[in-house]
Amino acid sequence: MAYDKEEIFKKAEEISIRDTIYFIADIISYLPVSTSTFYELFPAESEEMETIKKNLEDNKTNAKEKIRRKLVDGTDAAKLIAAYKLIGTSEERKKLSTNYHDHTSNEKELKTLTDTEREDKIKELKDKLKNIEDGRA
Repeated sequence: MAYDKEEIFKKAEEISIRDTIYFIADIISYLPVSTSTFYELFPAESEEMETIKKNLEDNKTNAKEKIRRKLVDGTDAAKLIAAYKLIGTSEERKKLSTNYHDHTSNEKELKTLTDTEREDKIKELKDKLKNIEDGRA
């Protein structure tokens, strides 16, 4: 079946500027073509696809901005904490987090082994493993 590429692109572009459309699959679902046909008509690096991707990226950015605005303007604690986590520093997020786990040793960074220390440790563990296996055999 022959498709009018310009007509399909025009429809795709119109759909892509709707503020609730975020994915190419959403656009394709409104078009009279299959997914494979769509990608045949508009390959990944084509100008048409770049235009559609830009529109979708704009939609996502606008949606994120609206969400952040609602969070920042919110008055309940959960919204304010969510907004703070989005814009706060790493240290501030750690302090706000209820699930933060310190992966250090009493707030001190774990020691990084040198190559020699690492090799010695591996040899020591292999020797222990061999002794255990020999004791079972």
